[in-house]
Amino acid sequence: MRFLTLRWFLIYGFIGGMFILGACGFSKDEGHYLVNMVDHASRTSKVLEKFSNLGGNPQMDNPQWQSELSVNITEMRNLITEARQITPPERFAETHKNYMQAMDTFNQMADTYEQANKLRDSEQFRQAQALLSQGKAFTEKAQQQMNTLREKLQQEQGK
Repeated sequence: MRFLTLRWFLIYGFIGGMFILGACGFSKDEGHYLVNMVDHASRTSKVLEKFSNLGGNPQMDNPQWQSELSVNITEMRNLITEARQITPPERFAETHKNYMQAMDTFNQMADTYEQANKLRDSEQFRQAQALLSQGKAFTEKAQQQMNTLREKLQQEQGK
């Protein structure tokens, strides 16, 4: 359940950034960045939701479960690679930095899940779940920064 909240948090956080686009006259590059980030956050949240579902009922001796976990790890790594290729406009540099800290934490999570799956190690599995929570904290910080930026831009337009 908490990861479903993370999913909507990621999606609505960056969709909220899109509302800034129409209201604040962002440059074309800034608008393109926001569109890419909304898409990326949406796809990332879906993968995190899959981790949540798999983690809610671990079946380390079930080959199908192991396969699904492996596929999800690969999807997460692909998203992390993709995120590393996104260059933020200056206005979003700090927010992007926190988003990337989340991606780095999710990368550690994927590595830990992979080891847990390979070794059938329930302690590593718990560590991977803890890393998922840590990654969420970075996404929350990025969202707070996006909200602060939105408020600042709205105040500037009100002048």
